[in-house]
Amino acid sequence: MTTTIVVSGSTHALGVVRGLGRKGVPVVVVSYDNRDIATKSRYVRDVLRAPHPGQG
Repeated sequence: MTTTIVVSGSTHALGVVRGLGRKGVPVVVVSYDNRDIATKSRYVRDVLRAPHPGQG
């Protein structure tokens, strides 16, 4: 199955991660904030850290 990339780890992203994960879809989250809740989901296979979009 194709891995899905979810950009952001916000509360809304958590719903997306859970929905996809329950269907067996592998999920990777791209996040710049260590506090993002979606990165903690059991359905996340990997978290990719990105620089903050406001810092260039």
